[in-house]
Amino acid sequence: MNKKLKSLFIALLIATLAISPAYAGGTSIKVGLGSITVDLTAWGVGSGATAYLSATGIPLAWCQDPGNGNIVPGQNPSQASAKDGNDLSDSGKGKFTTFLEGQPNFTGWTAKNFGCPNDNWIGTPYFVQWTSLTITILNPRGEWFKQNYSCVTTYIPNYTPGDNNTFNDGTIVCTPAP
Repeated sequence: MNKKLKSLFIALLIATLAISPAYAGGTSIKVGLGSITVDLTAWGVGSGATAYLSATGIPLAWCQDPGNGNIVPGQNPSQASAKDGNDLSDSGKGKFTTFLEGQPNFTGWTAKNFGCPNDNWIGTPYFVQWTSLTITILNPRGEWFKQNYSCVTTYIPNYTPGDNNTFNDGTIVCTPAP
């Protein structure tokens, strides 16, 4: 009996030591608006790691008719995206932190992309309803962590066309996705 117990203990010890160090770590995120922001804490990644944010969502926009100046909401806009990357800094005790902020990239967008009737109109985005978020952490040994999130963003009307737009008039909740 003692021999079987010793064999079982050795097998468990070997299995424990065989686990990759990548599984010894973890992450914690806090997602916010003002575009899309993430306060990230990671542990077990080692020094020299970099975190990346990638997000997609649907922009809300006002469309202005250049002929009569009427303003209407955009309909069926294109999908917006945002990206950011930042090195993780050592905060002590094996934890690494960073702040990521993805600004929606509307470079090259036309009024039609914002859901306006045609490109003669003027399209002005005022909010993005983020639907997905991916956080990736790379260390000098290669990819350490990648997690996809499903996001629900709620717009809380607090915007007037022409105001300084900060894209933060709402709430966001992101949950891990398979």
